[in-house]
Amino acid sequence: MSLFETIILAMGLAWASGINLYATLALLGILGVGGQIDLPPGLEMVQHPGIIVVVVVFYVIEFIADKIPAIDSIWDGIH
Repeated sequence: MSLFETIILAMGLAWASGINLYATLALLGILGVGGQIDLPPGLEMVQHPGIIVVVVVFYVIEFIADKIPAIDSIWDGIH
């Protein structure tokens, strides 16, 4: 991957993680495993099935927590 492609990937990931970090990591891992994207060496760990499962679980927890005000405040406080 060229430096330009790495910078573009980093900029897109930074923007997407502002929306939802867990969804970004899950999608990145799934696309990496499926061969749709070649990840730089520092990000190849998100292709591990265990990492994908953990971030999907955290995404579901965050999605549900956002719907309940008290739980949402606790979840945000933890982060």
